[in-house]
Amino acid sequence: MGKDEIMSKTISGLRFPLTAGVVFMHLNLAKNGLSIHGIEYGVNHPAWYGHFHHFFCYALPSIIVPLFFFISGFLFFYGKDFDSKLYIKKLKTRARTLLVPFILWNVIAFLNMAWRMLPCLSPVFPNAYKTEFKFSLLRMFNTLFYNNRYNSVLVPPMDESVDVATILPAPMDVPMWYVRDLMLMVLLSPVIYWLLKKGGIWYVIVVGIISSFLILPDGYYWVFLSTALFFFSWGAYYSVHKKSFVDSMREYWYMPLLFLCLAIVDAWPKNTESLHLYIHSMSQFVGVISAIVVMSYLVENGKVKINPILAGGSFFVYALHMLILTDIGKILVIVFHLPDDTFVMLACSFIVPAITYSICMGLYVLLNRYLPRVCNLLTGGR
Repeated sequence: MGKDEIMSKTISGLRFPLTAGVVFMHLNLAKNGLSIHGIEYGVNHPAWYGHFHHFFCYALPSIIVPLFFFISGFLFFYGKDFDSKLYIKKLKTRARTLLVPFILWNVIAFLNMAWRMLPCLSPVFPNAYKTEFKFSLLRMFNTLFYNNRYNSVLVPPMDESVDVATILPAPMDVPMWYVRDLMLMVLLSPVIYWLLKKGGIWYVIVVGIISSFLILPDGYYWVFLSTALFFFSWGAYYSVHKKSFVDSMREYWYMPLLFLCLAIVDAWPKNTESLHLYIHSMSQFVGVISAIVVMSYLVENGKVKINPILAGGSFFVYALHMLILTDIGKILVIVFHLPDDTFVMLACSFIVPAITYSICMGLYVLLNRYLPRVCNLLTGGR
């Protein structure tokens, strides 16, 4: 098996576990809970329960989006030498593969929220019924690109206990913040390419240090942006300089063990916030290497068989899951009259993401078979 084939199969092999990890990560019951008729399920439980969720829903999955950016950076510059003509061609391609799905999924997320505001559904969705519709061009832009709940088209009731500045600055379909920032990386790609050509690995190191140690203003958004820039640039480095990231990272075969140790520390209660940020950044860096090392060995030794359906449907699952994840959890609790028991909620932490993933993948298969044009629009032709 050649180097290029190993890299290609490693990327394909990572798509399913990364996407499944995203679904699991977003049902952090210890943090978010399930609000059903004024009762918060899954929140008030023993300390070990919270540590468990923090480890499996925060520390371990923290590598997922950085790894997506790494792969995107590698694939964007892979192949032909980068020039102005290729840049224009890639912009046109990314308009189809990124911008169109980005807009469509946020429109779907908007409709998913809007139908809950119908007066007849107020007993089922009391909070959604109280949501106000406020339209302006600025609010429309915020809804698509920088929605922090209170500056969007759909404005929920003001909760004085919530600090608006700390709310996740994401689009209406929250996971699509990755696509938003990836589109910005695409726009900046000529600058990134020039810096990689001139600075090589030193440019990547400098960006990595800045993203890890510089406390940036304006909350989460700049943290996300610096993360995107570093990991996209890191992946791009291997394409620009015609290197195999698999060969380079296999030299650090001990990284998976180090990542496990860092993840355990990262999940532990925080005493020093700044120290935690540094550990978290280091854990992401080591985790990306670890995932590539493990998957490349599994692929090369025939331990992993690439399923084209699972790999092909990963973007669809990524875009849809947050729109139905908590609803599935609530339905499960209501239908089966589940108690707010620690072990029951722990079981739900695995069952609900599994059901959600299965539903998303089932819808993808049906759309791909019976409405392929619609499916291509929603997935960008992936």
